[in-house]
Amino acid sequence: MPDLPGGFRGIRPPKPPAGERRRQAKAYEGAFEAAFSVLIAVGIGHWADGYFEIAPVGVLSGVVLGFAAMTVRLVRLGTQLGITDENSSRDDSDETDPANESNQSADEPGKTNEATETNDPGGPSGAGGI
Repeated sequence: MPDLPGGFRGIRPPKPPAGERRRQAKAYEGAFEAAFSVLIAVGIGHWADGYFEIAPVGVLSGVVLGFAAMTVRLVRLGTQLGITDENSSRDDSDETDPANESNQSADEPGKTNEATETNDPGGPSGAGGI
């Protein structure tokens, strides 16, 4: 690697393993296919507008079809690469709903928490924000 100004020699990052490089290449391939699907569909729509004299129906149809094709391609790419939405597979059965939480103290189930019921803005200490 050539010397950079000031005598600094650049440091190359380590190469990822072959499997990771293949995965990255697949991701770039899918991204280009998705982007070009919109461009090609809009181009065909533009051509249809001029040929059939139906402007702007062709371009708008091309945009809609192009975005639909792009979405399908990206979903398939995510499936191929094993990318999943971590939030959709999470089990929410053990979480409590904040709207249904009661104002009860953790120490005594039948007793309410006085700190939240007080009218004093300073809380139970009575400091009043001073």
